[in-house]
Amino acid sequence: MSGVLDDFFGTGNEIKPADVAPQLQAMLESWQASIRGGGFGFLPRLTQQRTYWYGFAPSARQRRELLGLLDAWVGPTYSDLDLRRGELEVSDPFDATLAGLEVAPLRFEVLPRVAPHSSRAKEAVRNALTTLTRLTNGRPASQFDAMRTTVEILDDLGHAIAARDRALAKACLAELEQSADLDESNLAFLRLRLYAGMHDWDAMFADPALDQVLSMRRPLGVTRVIQSGLYYDRFRDFDYQGAESELRTAAEQLEPALRDLYTGAPPSNRAEALVELVCRLLTNPSASDPAVRQLVGLASGIQSGLDEQFQRIVKAFVPVETIPEPGFGVSVEQPSLSLTTRIASLMFQGEFAACIELAVESEPSVEAGRALVYAARQLSSAKWAALVVEYLGAHELKEAVAASTPMLRADVEWLESICGKNPLRGWEDWFANLDNPEGESLQQSNEAVQSWEPLPPAKLMSLLANASDAALTKIGEGGGQFLAAHSHVFESQHAAEVTLQLVSAISLSGKASQGIRVQTLALVESFGTSGASQTMYVDLLTWTAGILETNAAATTVSWACDVVQTLTAIPAPNSTDAVLEFYYNAIKVLRPYRTALDTADIEALEVVAAELDAEVPADFRAVLAESPSEDPAAAYRYLEGKVVVLHSLTETAITRASQVLKRLLPSVDVRTNSEHDGSPQLAQLSANADVFVVVTAAAKHAATTFIAQHRHGPTVLVNSRGSSAILRELAAFSL
Repeated sequence: MSGVLDDFFGTGNEIKPADVAPQLQAMLESWQASIRGGGFGFLPRLTQQRTYWYGFAPSARQRRELLGLLDAWVGPTYSDLDLRRGELEVSDPFDATLAGLEVAPLRFEVLPRVAPHSSRAKEAVRNALTTLTRLTNGRPASQFDAMRTTVEILDDLGHAIAARDRALAKACLAELEQSADLDESNLAFLRLRLYAGMHDWDAMFADPALDQVLSMRRPLGVTRVIQSGLYYDRFRDFDYQGAESELRTAAEQLEPALRDLYTGAPPSNRAEALVELVCRLLTNPSASDPAVRQLVGLASGIQSGLDEQFQRIVKAFVPVETIPEPGFGVSVEQPSLSLTTRIASLMFQGEFAACIELAVESEPSVEAGRALVYAARQLSSAKWAALVVEYLGAHELKEAVAASTPMLRADVEWLESICGKNPLRGWEDWFANLDNPEGESLQQSNEAVQSWEPLPPAKLMSLLANASDAALTKIGEGGGQFLAAHSHVFESQHAAEVTLQLVSAISLSGKASQGIRVQTLALVESFGTSGASQTMYVDLLTWTAGILETNAAATTVSWACDVVQTLTAIPAPNSTDAVLEFYYNAIKVLRPYRTALDTADIEALEVVAAELDAEVPADFRAVLAESPSEDPAAAYRYLEGKVVVLHSLTETAITRASQVLKRLLPSVDVRTNSEHDGSPQLAQLSANADVFVVVTAAAKHAATTFIAQHRHGPTVLVNSRGSSAILRELAAFSL
């Protein structure tokens, strides 16, 4: 761009900046600076006694916006815009050079050419362009682009993780690194959360900060994230195959730092429980270990039959002669020990939760207080911290315990800081606080949230089902981190009621942000597979229409089209009237921003309209007709005659993308696949496709690994949801 601007007033242009009036010279310099800085700008050209203006815009979308503005500010009165629609004359060498830019400028001739009217026309156009540039480049930052607080960024990061939108999540992390007041440890914790949310275990174990995180005292939530990564990356296959010997071999090959992930806190799912058990057995391979027996006892409550699996794992780790035959997994009467000795024993064995539970019921003493503080600091959980601080205060032990050692004083201060700044002990407290007008801030510190464990699915679904409108509104306003912590629940089948509640929460909040948009799209995608009733579907259309209206902007039109495509693809034979109403409401929302729609957006709306026996308005189609020389399928021509496979668990997105591709390129052979793991069909598609597209935001780790193992040709990874993301990545790709 810089070279083109430098040469603009060279060959083919009779205007020489050094020869014009100082006022016009300053104006030209200002326009050139604006263009280089990514804003709108105009440059004049005089050739063969004709005056042309060239309008520069930083993107194709903004070029279409600029054309609409020129229609209003200059129009047919002083230009040929109504005839040529800003197209360059490619047979003119001057214009041919400009046509090679990533975003070609708009060109129009000033009319009339004959004096004295030509002088008035030139002055009127110059004044109009000066005012237009000042207004467009001086527009205040919209709510979509303005500088954001750390709380707002963290909220969007939570939405991105919950929706598995890698592109937005990485952008939020980059924004936090540049502008937030988070230290390196907290940024590392957030990265690990991101990897876990994306199921990107390779990235987790390759993160350069992981060793530092493993060597430090960290929130329990962070340890749980690492445990999940260890399970799915190293243990899962052996666990489900019942291959206990291979599991033991994999565990024995772990790096030393990964062996020390036993926490003593009660696990909430199979992955956490198995890693707790394996790490405990690595450090203490004894079937009579109370911690091992406790984990075996808890297993049946996590998943039916898991206790039997754990017994087999213990036998694989423990030499046969040391396993007690009778009453395996049942508490064995221990020799009589003093309460203080039992507390200390639990602490040294790493059973920190059990240590705290026993100590708070014991006779108050400095010894018990020390054990409590040490155990609570090791767990780094707001729940346990609050329990210990309350105990120390009630029995006036704080100063005596803190005076024992400098380390204990630091630990007491840390526990108090967690409880003082964040009196909420977990997500259940956070949820209860939503209905309290004078309650704590919705947004808690990142360190506190890292220490909160997710709510059990049944509890979460019950809370959401009974939430008031006021509580739902607050969830929509700042519930990103809450949704990230519980995304696994929203992805499950038969979660239609939860999905509907969350969409209503977002709609009630009236909030607009990129996080809200990716979360909305993820929720409506999951709704299609949740077994929803017709009434719930109609309600979802109503709530989503409100979100579209709130988030409408020139920069969000592709997202809006994605939402429309997704919702109208859900089978609902008895809801035609409601779907049509939703479609026309969406068209009404999009109309002011129609110049920002691209070819793929228009084609997607055409697909939806055809299915509904409706039409895309003529003024929408006219946007593309304004550039008749452009090939609407140019970005996809390399796919002609090729076999393209689209893989995603979200069938609506790949189905819609397939429909649009076939409209643009009738010769392309598009196949879709939504398998969770490997199969002969997926192996064949992976091996034979010319281009294979994987929507990583909606794909299982097992399937993506299987595809990579069988793939020899190019693979396109799509890190966001929606058909527009698929088409955008394909447009940027080339063979």
